[in-house]
Amino acid sequence: MEKLGYTHATVILLELVPLIELAWSDGAVRSIERDRILAMAGARGVQEGTPAYEQLLAWLEQSPSGEFFEETWHAIEREFESLPAGERELRKNGLLKACREFASATCQHFGWATHICAAKRKLLYEIDARLAEGHLEGRL
Repeated sequence: MEKLGYTHATVILLELVPLIELAWSDGAVRSIERDRILAMAGARGVQEGTPAYEQLLAWLEQSPSGEFFEETWHAIEREFESLPAGERELRKNGLLKACREFASATCQHFGWATHICAAKRKLLYEIDARLAEGHLEGRL
């Protein structure tokens, strides 16, 4: 985690990184995506002026590397594997639901009435595969 730049103060952002990856999937973070991610961070206790908030803003201004996203996924997987089965499933389902809702809401805003735009849809398939039952156990 430290080699990725996470600190005790910023580890709270771990499960927001998939949303950041979705936001960057089409090449730019739009204001609606930025606002939605900041609101979700606020709901998780990330307050303006804190190191976590400042790190989040930095990721929304400049895309982290592909390696950062991949390594963060490994950290999320390790975190989920450390949980009891019931809690693990709740967290995985919650993360997948948040990703789907984020993609749907941000694509609808740009005129995709009932569809998720192609870049986000592709990444959602990848996220779904990562979170599928049995996938995590096979990797660790």
